[in-house]
Amino acid sequence: MKKNKLNFTKFYLTGILALFLLLGLYIFQVNAEVKEKHSLGRSKETIAKLSLENKDLEIWLARKESLEDLSREVEKLNFVKIDKIDYIQIIDSSVVVK
Repeated sequence: MKKNKLNFTKFYLTGILALFLLLGLYIFQVNAEVKEKHSLGRSKETIAKLSLENKDLEIWLARKESLEDLSREVEKLNFVKIDKIDYIQIIDSSVVVK
């Protein structure tokens, strides 16, 4: 009877040890999965921020290039910067007749 009781004790201790081992592995896996999901969420946020920043930089670059092109064209055409604007004033209602 003693030998039989000893076998049951070993069986229960082995079962409890296996239960704790599996519980530890389960906790480890859940922890790893939560870390990965959190990392994935942060990566998505970073991608969204970088995409928005990239669009802003593309717009800024397009504006900068167009202003540089405009200033080069102004220099090529020898335009002069004006100081004062004089408007033509039409007195009465004049009509040109052939």
